[in-house]
Amino acid sequence: MAKASLHVPRPVRTSGHNSRKDGHRPLHKALHGLNPSTSDHGNIDKIAKKYPVLVDGSDNFKTKFLINDYAVKNKKILITGAINKFDGQIFTFNFLNNKRSPCLRCFFQTYPSDQLLNCEVDGILGTLAGIVGSIQANEVVKEILNIGNSLCGYMLIINSLDLNFRKAKITKKNNCICDK
Repeated sequence: MAKASLHVPRPVRTSGHNSRKDGHRPLHKALHGLNPSTSDHGNIDKIAKKYPVLVDGSDNFKTKFLINDYAVKNKKILITGAINKFDGQIFTFNFLNNKRSPCLRCFFQTYPSDQLLNCEVDGILGTLAGIVGSIQANEVVKEILNIGNSLCGYMLIINSLDLNFRKAKITKKNNCICDK
């Protein structure tokens, strides 16, 4: 089943094994990781320029805003995840196809302290990382294939203690970097 997520839809009579041989594009070819400890303004273009979708799971705001600003400037799709203690958040920003997309700076109107998401001090529920990552992967597939309802313009909030999921609308702010 895990291999099935690496392929785009194929004709009904094509087996999963043959979908690569038949020239169907595997999704994993569009993915690459950024290392938060070595990613900066000097190398992000070299790392991310050929990818239309960026997935952020970094644990600090400096990296989150670096990736956000790059995605806005270069018209990329950005799927950001964050975890703090027992809560998770997932954002989808589509600067490639949606001129009305807000960005991370629309949500965080001031630059927050990294102490806000300090996993070393507060800890996280390990299973929540898998849940957030799986939802991010699902958003990637939906955005690449342009299927389903996009999370763009919303934040998905997960409370893993109560197992509550809710969506909150994010408003695009005037004079934000994404408002140009």
